[in-house]
Amino acid sequence: KTNAAYVLKRGGELISSGKGEMPPGINMLVFRDRLMEGGNAAYTLHIAADSKDPVPENNLARGIVAVSGKNKILHVGRPDSNLLKLAVSGGLKAETKKVQNVEWSLNGLSGYSSVILENSPATDMGYAGQQALKEYVESLGNGLMVSGGRQSFGMGGYYKTPVADIL
Repeated sequence: KTNAAYVLKRGGELISSGKGEMPPGINMLVFRDRLMEGGNAAYTLHIAADSKDPVPENNLARGIVAVSGKNKILHVGRPDSNLLKLAVSGGLKAETKKVQNVEWSLNGLSGYSSVILENSPATDMGYAGQQALKEYVESLGNGLMVSGGRQSFGMGGYYKTPVADIL
C-alpha cells in the first residue's frame, strides 16, 4: 500500500480532497456533488502518490456529467443588449459574456442550449473556437443565432470560416 492524496474539482472549484492508503491497482473513490441547474459539469480528479508511481499517466481522470433541466442560452455580446433584454423578458434564462471571456471549446459550450453571437468579431473567438462552435451546432444539434453589426458577418472576419459554414 502507498499513501496518496486526491483532489477533485468541478471546473476550477474544489469539491473534495484528502489522503489515504491505496493498494496498487484499481481503487474506487466515491464522491457526491449537487448541481442546482441543468447543464454540464466538467470534473477533474488528480491522484498524487507518496511513493514512486510506475504509471503516473493514470493519475488524472476527467469526465463530464450532464444534468437534466433547462439549460441557459449563452449570449455573446454587450450586457446592455436589447436582444438579450427581449430574450429574458420572454422567460429565457441567459448568461452574457464578452467573446474573449467564453471558453470556446465543446466542453465550455455544451452547458448551453444555444448561443447568440451579437456583433462579436471572429478574430476574438479564434479559429479553434469557431471549430468548437461548429461542432457544437452540427454534432450536438444545439442552436446558433447571429445578429449583425459592424463586428459580425463578413466585416467581422467570418468570411470563409467554420462559423460561415454553419450559417
